[in-house]
Amino acid sequence: MEIKFRGKRMSDGKLIYGYYHVRGGDAYIDDWRVEPDSVAQFLDYDASGDEVYEGDKLTDLFAEDGEVLTARRDAFAYSEDNHWFTIGECLLKK
Repeated sequence: MEIKFRGKRMSDGKLIYGYYHVRGGDAYIDDWRVEPDSVAQFLDYDASGDEVYEGDKLTDLFAEDGEVLTARRDAFAYSEDNHWFTIGECLLKK
């Protein structure tokens, strides 16, 4: 199974999605050179079916306060005070 990534293209800042690799010390997604610090791995889909990548901001479906959560590689979303939720219980913050 191929793991999907996204990152900002160096030439224009556009988000590129696909296969991540390093060539000659530079970061690439597919054939596009990307900013290394912008690369994030696909984790899961949120409650509405949107793709969620590492570092994305989400909101908990059940919280009334609109707490902002951060997606992490273990496929959970964490709040600043370390409450956690599965990504499927959250919505991508747009």
